[in-house]
Amino acid sequence: MSDDTLEECDPAASPGQDAPADTDDDPSVLPSACPRCGTPMVLVTVRGPSDRRVSPCGCRL
Repeated sequence: MSDDTLEECDPAASPGQDAPADTDDDPSVLPSACPRCGTPMVLVTVRGPSDRRVSPCGCRL
């Protein structure tokens, strides 16, 4: 038997990858632009199978 010790690892993390970065504090990450008017999209609301609206501009998608 060998004297090697086993390291504990997170089973959800892939080997060789760092933890995902928190993008909330990164000012270089901008929201996607509305495809209709170009305003930055903050929220997309789905009201039904064919009714989606973008906030804050209010455009329908």
